[in-house]
Amino acid sequence: MDLGKEGELSAAAAPQAAARQSTLDNLVDVFARDAQTFVRYRCFASTAKHEGLPGAAALFERLAQAQAVVVEGHFDFLRQLGDPLTNLPVGATQDNLRAALTAEREEAEELCRAVATVAEAEGFPSVASWFHSVAALKRSHLLRIEGLLAVADVAGRPEEGGYDHAASAD
Repeated sequence: MDLGKEGELSAAAAPQAAARQSTLDNLVDVFARDAQTFVRYRCFASTAKHEGLPGAAALFERLAQAQAVVVEGHFDFLRQLGDPLTNLPVGATQDNLRAALTAEREEAEELCRAVATVAEAEGFPSVASWFHSVAALKRSHLLRIEGLLAVADVAGRPEEGGYDHAASAD
């Protein structure tokens, strides 16, 4: 990339930077959409199973597995650019933990509260209650991630008397 003085993009590099930004935006959008598709297919499989439709359940599970591969492929490109939710570096476990901590904190302290407030104002108390519960779960995740960052080495092995990160997977 052609940088001008003090790190600014030169006029010649501006179109390349815009194209780069479009590619990043597209990757983030497709990653989010395909991740949602993965979760939807898992939910569809569960519904089909509960309805006694094993063929449909198996189909949705296979589709979900394939979708997971697609999502991981998108993320392989995104990891080179940083976490799409936090803009923090990702890849190494310590970086991943910091990115997860930042995202969980934002969701617990800001996003869930804002969504619950809007739901309450619009007359959806059950949705508001759900998001208060999700915020509590996110706070639990924060404590677990903070604990692991505080006492575990990069390989994830708890130190003497350390936090057992495998004890629960909420």
